[in-house]
Amino acid sequence: MLDKTVFGLNGKTLALWFLRVCVAFVFLYAALLKVSGNERMIEEFELLGLGQWFLYAVALIEALGSILLLMPILSWLGLIILIFVDAGALVAQLMVLHNNVVHIFIIAAFLVAVSYLQRASREGGGLPS
Repeated sequence: MLDKTVFGLNGKTLALWFLRVCVAFVFLYAALLKVSGNERMIEEFELLGLGQWFLYAVALIEALGSILLLMPILSWLGLIILIFVDAGALVAQLMVLHNNVVHIFIIAAFLVAVSYLQRASREGGGLPS
């Protein structure tokens, strides 16, 4: 089913791009919330005890990972960065914040799907990634 072509792209490539854009949007939105002074974000980072500089550092890392994810030649680096950000969020939620972690696992599932499709597209004979 994913082998049909649309606009010269096969279904796997389209799925990969759809997931990349979705993941990038989620992390860019989270970065925007942090730098816009969202009260909930500020409170959560204060609970971590690392200061507001860490909030801005995480926002910058999220934005960088998102941008790299959308650049085919560097998407693997963006993926790695965002996996580490997601893992850090999980640790923070479990150890300090004690909030719901379902969204972290959903994001992780999207990251795994991007990783799988990226690897499959590279092994599949040079499909555009």
